[in-house]
This record gives sequence, structure tokens and C-alpha cells, in this order.
Amino acid sequence: MRDVSNDIPRTMAMRAVSLAAVLVAATLAGAADPPGRGVPAAHPASPSGLRGGLVALWSGDGHAEDAAGTHHGAAVKVSYAADRHDTRRGAFFFDGEKGLVTAPDAPGLDSDEAFTLSAWIYPVSHTDSEGQEGTIVAKWLDTKQHGDYAMYLDRQGRLCLIVSHSDNGYVEDELHSGRGVPTDEWTHVTATFERGKLKLYLGGRLDAGMVSSKVRRTHRGEYPHDDVCIGGYWSGDFRFHGAIDEVAIWNRALSTKEVAALASIRSLAAVAPGAPPQITRLALCDRILLADGKVLLGTIRAATYTVAAAFGKAEIPADQVVGLVRDDSAGRGSGANALTVRLVLIDGQVVAGTPAMPAVELKLPSGSALRVPMASIRQLGYRLAKADRRPAGGPRQLLVLRSGDRLAWTSAELKLRLDSAAGRIDLPAENIASIESGGGGGGGHRVRLRNGSWLSGKLLPEKLTAKLKLGPELTVGWAELTRLTRAVDRVLPAGTAVVRLRSGDHLFGRITDEALTVRTKFGEAKVEAESLKSMQVGREPDGLKVTVRTWEGATLAGPLAAAAVAFRIAPGGPTLSVPVAQIADLSRPSVLLPPKLAKEARLLIAQLGAESYKDREAATKALEALGRRIVPLLRRYRDNGDPEIRVRVEHLLDKLTEKPAPPKPKPKSPRLNGGGVDINFNGAREVDVF
Repeated sequence: MRDVSNDIPRTMAMRAVSLAAVLVAATLAGAADPPGRGVPAAHPASPSGLRGGLVALWSGDGHAEDAAGTHHGAAVKVSYAADRHDTRRGAFFFDGEKGLVTAPDAPGLDSDEAFTLSAWIYPVSHTDSEGQEGTIVAKWLDTKQHGDYAMYLDRQGRLCLIVSHSDNGYVEDELHSGRGVPTDEWTHVTATFERGKLKLYLGGRLDAGMVSSKVRRTHRGEYPHDDVCIGGYWSGDFRFHGAIDEVAIWNRALSTKEVAALASIRSLAAVAPGAPPQITRLALCDRILLADGKVLLGTIRAATYTVAAAFGKAEIPADQVVGLVRDDSAGRGSGANALTVRLVLIDGQVVAGTPAMPAVELKLPSGSALRVPMASIRQLGYRLAKADRRPAGGPRQLLVLRSGDRLAWTSAELKLRLDSAAGRIDLPAENIASIESGGGGGGGHRVRLRNGSWLSGKLLPEKLTAKLKLGPELTVGWAELTRLTRAVDRVLPAGTAVVRLRSGDHLFGRITDEALTVRTKFGEAKVEAESLKSMQVGREPDGLKVTVRTWEGATLAGPLAAAAVAFRIAPGGPTLSVPVAQIADLSRPSVLLPPKLAKEARLLIAQLGAESYKDREAATKALEALGRRIVPLLRRYRDNGDPEIRVRVEHLLDKLTEKPAPPKPKPKSPRLNGGGVDINFNGAREVDVF
């Protein structure tokens, strides 16, 4: 990828160079880092309370990994720029035309009743190359069907938050900031939502707020492309132009004080639970931070680092090491023999263990050398290389251990079975994307398949053996493993249905039952699987009842005749008999037309451009008779080269799609709301003060 770090002003780097003499003097005197002058303090302010509810953090440090959890993304056609601290390749950079970071949907990313979105942004312009709004982060289908949330800049540069739900028809609401976000400088932006209360913050300060009467919670159901996207929508529209850094999501609304603290700390990655070690590196020299907070600068002399690791003795060449940190969380003694460190490698791996070397030799700028005991070192960082050798995203096949190890692996025995709520399932190795431990003791696991499905339960056998990139084999129990990731590309077939279970799991695939039978109060009604649009399952005093909606517009309510739904995880997954009692809802946002019907519809669409007016009219009426299930197919022809086809397709879409209800007029008089004043003068912007 192109390194565009020079696109962002490098004032911090210039300041660091101008302080070179000061740093050398500090080294010789054994002084601590000068605070606030381009070199991080030993203990930067990092409120631990921000860890609570932190679901995901994409730091943008040359990769799209989640520093706070397991929601790792993929950066496609994305460049990297210097961040606000002038760290090379420290932020995502989007050119306003292409490039997107996507993290696969997972239950933890669903917003529901409360969430917080935050990021540092450096917009080059407020719109993309086509003049559309610039998306910062979104979980949105980009149609008037489904969406959760999106934080973006409008054409005037104002920060915006839009939320929606579509339980009973599509509904949305949005809030715009009062001030605009400036271009060509870094700004911290935050949006919070809590049961209909929307707030926007610029630079850590509350700028705008409102209470929505339309959206009290966001979309609860699942749908294809329900992924988190950074820098644009998955469809390719609304691209951001500029740099984005430290994109974070919480499953709660942060308070005003917490947002102020968030905007003031140096790095959120440092406080993320389970985050990799944060190594401070300088451009001109190597750096050793001592246990007492003092700093030594110079050139580290070491050929290899030898540690007693979880997989045995590891000898790692020094040119493969970024740095190391002392691991005080191991709870061991302070002697050199009991010391535990974590080595950070240039490819993103982290190796934890007891160092064999008693000391590190450091050559000072004066030419003399020091032997610094390992027991006295809190952190060691090598100088920044001219080229960042770390591959974007780090290792794609990774084992993360509770010991702090992050180890790349090349092969593993993954013939696994999962005891889940849907029964015992054999998991084909080629379909496994990741495995997470659901708690201590190895009692719970969550498996993500390559199509985005999540399944929870207990994995068998109880141990895993993997061949490591560093050479040896490692055998671990699931209780010792936090996460396993595999190098697979996500595959989601057209017409995919989604089943959301009450356990929080969700499955992507196809209903294999030919039809579902609903016992309505007027008798039994069969719904063909291809016609089903959605099904919600509710618990009532007399048992389970479902509400089924079809693509033809029909709604049926009553108990389901069968106790389970046959569902095949696609592609290549097992067929499950999913108990209706375990289902929260089932949906198929796009229609899977039978091949024969799809062929017929395409021929009719081509006939819309026929020379004969009679033939064009006949094709239009025939397509209208096929109903709403052909809507996704019609949308593909909106940009057809034949203007007659385009016009008639738009006419059919108008007839076959629902129109959202017109918005209610806003009140024209001031009113009190939530202890503050909410004033609206004939359509002017509303601001709630909470």
C-alpha cells in the first residue's frame, strides 16, 4: 500500500527533531521524559473507566485488527498516514474514491438501545470525489430497508449521527452538529445514543443533542452486509476523504465527563482490555524506559533475544524485534529469574516468557556503553525504521493466549465438534474463520464461520495442536486460548437468510424446508421458503407464536406447525434443525428467486425496451404481477444503457416498494425538555440540553 504519511503535516516530527539535544542531555542525566513535548510520559493519562463496555477499537496502526477484542477487520485499497502524534502509518487514509475497512458483523457490534461511536478524524474535504457525504463509521445497508447507525460528515462539514430500526417498516432519525469540523487538522468526534437520546461531541465537548420520538432503539435483526464499515458504506458510496484514527465502539452511552477524558488521553489503545503492548519508539535512537520512570537513549546492542516461552525455548533475532515490555501481570517475583517480558515482533507477533539474558547493552551517544539489568527495564523500544516492515493487518492466522502471547501459526488440526443449542455440530475446518473463548475454564466458546455465522457452545476435543510460524508445535487447552483466527475470505451467497437465536448467535444460510406452515385463526397457511421475507417469534401465555411476512406483502400470524426449522449454513456448512423456541427472528432481506423465475424476469426486463409499445406495456404488467420479490433484481437495471428500460424500472420500483410515512411537522413554539430548553423557530435546528 502507498504510504501517505507525508500527506499529513508533520509538526510533531519537527518538534521531536528540535528536541534531539534535550533528549541526549536527558539520557546522560538519567532524567524522565519531558512531558507534553513530543515524547510520551511514562504514565500517560488513561482513565480505566473507559474500558467498561468497550466493544471494539480499530487503531489504524498499519492494520485493521481490533485492539480491544476480536472484531478484526479487513482493509481493502486503504493507505496509511501519520497519526496526530506523527507516528508513521498510524492512521487509516482514504482518498474519497476507493478504500474501505470492514469488520464482520457480530452480536457485540449490534447497538440496540445504547452505544457510543468515537474517532479522531483529519478530513481533507468534507465530501467524497462525487460530492457525497463522508462516512466515518457505519453499520448500514444503504437502502431504505435496514440500518443500525452511521456517523458521518455532511456537505457543510457538520458531524451527523443517523439511527434507524425496521421492525415494522423502515424508520430513521438523525442529528447534526451546530459547528462544522475543520479540514486539514485533527478533531476528536463522538456520538452517543441511549433509548432515543442522541448527542454529538466535538473535541470532547457536547455540541448538540436531541430526543428522538421515532427511534428509541436501533435495528435488532440481522441482515447480509450488516458489517461495521469505516471510511464508507459497503456498497461503495459515501467515501471519506482524509485520515481516520482510533475508531471505537462501546455498548453504552459514555457520559460527558468520559467523552472529555477520551478526547484528552494520548491513546485509547493503551487502556483497551487485552490490547497488545504499546511500545514507544523514536526516530533517531533506541529507547529504554526504566522501572523508576527514567529514560535512557542510545543504540541497543543485542544479536538475539532468548526467552522461555509457552512453547519452549525461543531464540529470536534482534532485527525481528520492535521492542519488549515487562509483564507485571504475571504476578511473579522481582528477581531476574522470575521476570516475565513480552517481546513484540515486526510482524505483529508477541512472545511472552522469561528472558535468559540478564542484561541489555546500550551504547550511549557519547560512545560509552551501559549494561542495563533486565529486571530494571519497564519498556524497551527500537528506533523507527525508514520503512515499516510490518505487513498490514499482522498475521492473518493468529493464536492469542491468556499469557499475552500472540503467535502466528501455519497449520493446525481443526477437526472440531461444537455442542450448541442446536445440537452437536461438526465444523468443517475450511469454514472456520475464528474461535473465541467465552470464559475461563474452557466451558464456553464462540465460533465464527467464513460466511459470518456465529455459534456458541463447547468445543471438542478439549485441546488444540498448532504448528507455529516460529518453528515448534504448541498444544494448548481451550481454557488457555483467548482467540484463534484463520486466513479465510468471507463468502456470502446471494439470497442468504439470517436466523438470530435467543442465545445471541446468528446463522447465515438457507431454509431447506420447502414451506413453513402457520396455524392462523382462519386455518393453516403454507408459506414457500422462497417467498418468506421475515419471521418474528414471540412468547405468549398459550405458547410460541410467529409473525410471518412475505415478499408478496402478506402477513400471517399464529403458531408454527413444526417445532423446528431446517436451516443449512451456506456455503458448505451443516444443516441444522433449529428449534423454534430458540429463534428470535428470521429474515431474508434480499430475494432468492428460483432459477426459472429469475430467467423469466430478466427476459421481461429486456422486453421493457422493445420497439413495440404494446410489448413494453405487456412486459411492465407481467413484471408487476411477479410482485415485490423481484425488487432486488430490478434495482440492478437502474443504470441500464436503454433510457426506456431505466424509466420503466423506476416506475415498477415505485409501485412495488413501500414509501416511508411523511415526517411530522416540527413544533413551532419553544418547549421544555428533560430539564433543558429545546427551542425550534420555524424549522431551525433543534438542540436539547441534558
